[in-house]
Amino acid sequence: DNDGNTFWHVKYPPASPVHWVTFDFGELVVVNGLAVLPRAGNVQLWDQDHAIFEGSNNRNDESSWIKISKLPINKTSLDEKGWGWLSYSLPNTAAYRYYRILIDDPGFLSLAEVRLRVKK
Repeated sequence: DNDGNTFWHVKYPPASPVHWVTFDFGELVVVNGLAVLPRAGNVQLWDQDHAIFEGSNNRNDESSWIKISKLPINKTSLDEKGWGWLSYSLPNTAAYRYYRILIDDPGFLSLAEVRLRVKK
């Protein structure tokens, strides 16, 4: 929604430490860039130092998800409130309909914004 003050939140309390945000493009596209804006003040609660970015053409089949990149979460690059974009260039040349950010972290609860760069 292009508003860093709003955020997506997991169901609380979470039933599992594994969370994901899935994007459905409706057609095959190559995503080669990603930017994530953590919820202000929330990223310091994250235990993990990375997330996983994956692609698939069948979102309901767990075995079809292909790991594209491990996304390091550099907390020191954010200000003291955990505010700032985490940006990634992705080594992806394959086209998928679905993409997801997979986070296995009991401290992860929310995100403010996500932007994906689609190769033209």
